[in-house]
Amino acid sequence: MTEAEANEVATALVDEGYYDDEPITLDEIPEMIAARVPEQASQEGIERVSEVLAKAGIKLDDGLPGADARPDRPPDFT
Repeated sequence: MTEAEANEVATALVDEGYYDDEPITLDEIPEMIAARVPEQASQEGIERVSEVLAKAGIKLDDGLPGADARPDRPPDFT
């Protein structure tokens, strides 16, 4: 999964209503990867998307990479 694909998946998770102040879950990321990227969701792909979401300030389920990062700012995908 490329960086651009990871950003597209992360943005889609937020834009399509998966994020509603409840943490993004491990199940939701592979679903969105499958919908957006012509490849099966790999552990590496899930980690890349999780990291993009965490850097943007999106809350993640415990156990996902970046779940412990809780920035005090609104999501920012720039």
